[in-house]
Amino acid sequence: MPEENYIYYGDSAHAPYGTRSVENIQELSEACVQFLLDKGAKAIVIACNTATSAAAGLLREKYPDMPIIGIEPALKPAVLWKEHDRDCSYGNSYDAAAGKISESAAHLRR
Repeated sequence: MPEENYIYYGDSAHAPYGTRSVENIQELSEACVQFLLDKGAKAIVIACNTATSAAAGLLREKYPDMPIIGIEPALKPAVLWKEHDRDCSYGNSYDAAAGKISESAAHLRR
């Protein structure tokens, strides 16, 4: 991808997302995606655990032809590294309440 152009959009005006409702996170995430699509984005990377947990599924349904990549898979190397029997993840109050990180880790351990 060295020939590609990159657009970074950081929604610092609405941070932090972790204290917001799922619906609000989805609305904000959709607005971010629309901004990027209007700029000609060919793929979207959601670089936020909270937005990934709350909105990635909805965004993938709404934009089925657009690659939407969330960062929750960053947990995968930690869980699959077998030199230990523990893993640690962190998140904000939304991430903890949603249980997505724990669910993902449990799925990977199987």
